[in-house]
Amino acid sequence: MQTNLTNLLPRDRKHGLVRDYIFRIVVVAICLLAALIVVHGALLLPSYIYVVQQASSRAEQLATLQIAASATSEQELKGRVDALKTKATQLKVLGTQATAAGAIKAVLAVPRTGINIHGFTFTPSVTLGANRMTLVGVAVNRDALRQYVQILGTLPFVAKAELPISSYAKERDIAFTVTLTGTLLP
Repeated sequence: MQTNLTNLLPRDRKHGLVRDYIFRIVVVAICLLAALIVVHGALLLPSYIYVVQQASSRAEQLATLQIAASATSEQELKGRVDALKTKATQLKVLGTQATAAGAIKAVLAVPRTGINIHGFTFTPSVTLGANRMTLVGVAVNRDALRQYVQILGTLPFVAKAELPISSYAKERDIAFTVTLTGTLLP
């Protein structure tokens, strides 16, 4: 058999067949596209249902919060505001009071030849200028202890430096407790 076929149709009929062939291909492509759209729409349906449920859940939650917020009375809010104002004034007062760290730092800056300090006790006071600080230590001799107490008494933030007279009973290795009162605000 011969593989080379001859087409005996006229030219306009040939174009009609080609046009019909292209039309069929376009119709099949449109049908496949429509089927593809339907399948994708069906696959997106569970996601759409989930989003709708989440939106309704959030709407219910918002309604609950609005009801709870409207139930809060004006007196409760006033009480909260008053409590916050009280805390703010307390914090403001704390900013002007002496701190233990500042007072200890200032006392340690004083020269103390022959003095070993072992402990500090700081007691803040409600009234301004009545703070107390206790220094505990050991002095090498009476003269070093006397000089140290005098220097502490001359500090501008110390109103009084008290040392019990019984501290001078020994001559060497004197255990002492000095009590400082004043603003203790260097």
